[in-house]
Amino acid sequence: MTAELRLVVMRHGATALTHRVVNGSGPHAADPPLTEEGYEQVAWARQRLADIGRPSECCSSPARRARQSAAAVGFAEPRVDDRIAEVDFGRWEGLSPTQIRQADPNAFARWWAQPEVAPPGGTSLADAAAGFRSLIDSLLAESRAVDVLVVGHATTVRVGTALALGLPLTESARVQAPPGVVAELRFWSDGGSCLDSLDWARP
Repeated sequence: MTAELRLVVMRHGATALTHRVVNGSGPHAADPPLTEEGYEQVAWARQRLADIGRPSECCSSPARRARQSAAAVGFAEPRVDDRIAEVDFGRWEGLSPTQIRQADPNAFARWWAQPEVAPPGGTSLADAAAGFRSLIDSLLAESRAVDVLVVGHATTVRVGTALALGLPLTESARVQAPPGVVAELRFWSDGGSCLDSLDWARP
């Protein structure tokens, strides 16, 4: 019997650091709360979940911003899963994109072109994808129809969508992943997968 998994993958709402500095999951990473704007983005996501069918279960990144987002869409006690944590950006943590480029003009180009290459002292995009794939496989192994909300990060949305579409990780930068974005993905135990929808609140 082919098992089906519906994953609704959502990025957390904005924090005071969003779009300002790199904020991952490493030991030196900040763990900021959602801002008022972040809660507004999550309120849109909650309505989006109602429109496409609210999942019955929820997994969240350990980050406070993700857990707060999960609570704001109705899952006060999500299952926290390290496999959907943001990547550890190592020595990039807390730096702005401009500061990173000043130190290494090719840093981001290399990040997207070579998914196995991690930021200095951090973890790679390939590591994030392997964690997401592990989550998919473990849920499919339950051999039942599973419907799960995954509340994570921009990387979570990008690698999840790339996996659903069978894209190489080098193409995942093409996936829009603003705060509060909701991607509806499906995976089957026979290897099939698809993207049903990808949407977010417009300004």
